[in-house]
Amino acid sequence: APTVAPLPTAGPSSAAGAAVGSPRSGASASFATTRAPRFTPEPRIASAPVPPPPIAADAEESAAGAHGALDNVYRTRRYAKFGVSPDQARMSVDGRYVGIADDWDDRGGGRKFEFHREGRHRVRFELPGYRDLNVEILVTPSAGDDTVDVGDELKRESRVAYPKIGSPAERTVGPVSFEVEPPEATVSEGSRVLGRASAFTPSSPLELRGPLVHDLVLSAPGYKSKTIRILVSSSADNASASVREKLKKE
Repeated sequence: APTVAPLPTAGPSSAAGAAVGSPRSGASASFATTRAPRFTPEPRIASAPVPPPPIAADAEESAAGAHGALDNVYRTRRYAKFGVSPDQARMSVDGRYVGIADDWDDRGGGRKFEFHREGRHRVRFELPGYRDLNVEILVTPSAGDDTVDVGDELKRESRVAYPKIGSPAERTVGPVSFEVEPPEATVSEGSRVLGRASAFTPSSPLELRGPLVHDLVLSAPGYKSKTIRILVSSSADNASASVREKLKKE
């Protein structure tokens, strides 16, 4: 039967008393004492990221957010006017596109933007050829005024052409009725068809939510489509809007 080679120590009891680093069988004691120990690098452990310090409830001067560094912070009790330059800058509030800066400057055809809940709101302005502008609006009862005036300016980085957006055709607190030719014309927003224009009458209008500028598209087979911008805001002068359009044949 094959024999098993003996272990360096006789067993657990002998291993417990064996000196660490003792030479193997046949090695001299002098070699064991003079030989340099083999270097074994310690495993590298990734350090956990240090969490940022907590933000105090009234520390509106926070320097950064989820979508880039903040350029400014404002306080208001309810409304904001955005006199941002250029006024064609596309505007998003808490990640939702709401129109352009000119729609919410409270001048000419623009209206004030209303915040429906308290807390921090991130407002982002974008335009080709300009650096993005990020501001934070802190809505709190302790603010000094009901309305804050935001007058920042986007920094130009290059000269790039961009399509200009016209003023809203109608302003309403929500309801919109249509009188469109041809009668089979439909109303859509983005990829969603809202229904036939003839179905939205003064007695049964289309209800739109705000604050938001809706880009509604009127279309019919054999006719050129047309986009109608409807501004919906609680500060609009009209309780309802009426759209009358005659589409052109292709």
